[in-house]
Amino acid sequence: MIKDFSNFKPIKEWIDENRDHAYVGAKDDEVLWYLELEWFRTYSMDNNPTAENMSKLLYEKAKELLPWVEINKVVIYETPTSFAEYSATNDLPF
Repeated sequence: MIKDFSNFKPIKEWIDENRDHAYVGAKDDEVLWYLELEWFRTYSMDNNPTAENMSKLLYEKAKELLPWVEINKVVIYETPTSFAEYSATNDLPF
């Protein structure tokens, strides 16, 4: 089913505010501390910022911010042929 892009505005705004042009690191990453001192944009994750963990985070955030949209899965591409996806049916330990 196709949705109007305006239906996705809350998740786009969250990405723009938190992830766009930001260094993404685990909360214990020492680089985060240094970059924040230098006024760089950063985003701290509870775990390593792998594509797998990022897809899970975006899936959960989309479910939270878009309750009127049925989210089946989120796919994060690292390269044109390398990606990770997360869906409600995933049974992964992360």
